[in-house]
Amino acid sequence: MEKDIKIFCIQHLIFLRMLIYKKLTILSIKITIKLKFQIMFCIFKLTELLFLFEKIKKSWKKYFFQLCILELMNKNQLKQEK
Repeated sequence: MEKDIKIFCIQHLIFLRMLIYKKLTILSIKITIKLKFQIMFCIFKLTELLFLFEKIKKSWKKYFFQLCILELMNKNQLKQEK
């Protein structure tokens, strides 16, 4: 009888441990999925910012190039007037 109770208790402990382990793994999977989405969102935002930066950089180059051309034209015009 006593032996049966011990076996029953051990089986219950093993079952509880498995349940806890299962719950923890499910919880960790949920956490990792949530983290994965947060990381993906951060990466998305970073790429969006990089794209915006590239766009600004290109427009800045274009603007700078136009300024240089205008400056050269202005210098040429000043030379011609002299």
